[in-house]
Amino acid sequence: MHRGHDPGGAQGADAAVLEEIRDLAALGDVLADSPVAASELRAEHRLVEDLELDSIALITLAVEIENHFRIAFSEDDDASLRTVGDLARRVVALRQGRDGGG
Repeated sequence: MHRGHDPGGAQGADAAVLEEIRDLAALGDVLADSPVAASELRAEHRLVEDLELDSIALITLAVEIENHFRIAFSEDDDASLRTVGDLARRVVALRQGRDGGG
């Protein structure tokens, strides 16, 4: 396991974003009714099946992430964002794309 061999540091960026998502979930109380505490949130946790987030909680989390990271999810993201790791990777991709998009 050589973390330094990850091209562009994407894995490190994902981990940093995951930590921020953890903090947002705790502060925003998004996981209040979830069987998983924010401090135990892992990349492989599924948003609906594992965290038991309903549609309101999913929207709340998405808006908090968008505001915090100054990004915007698209409607196309709905189907592809199934896990916490998916969220973190999408945030990283949107932030990197923003740098070139002006």
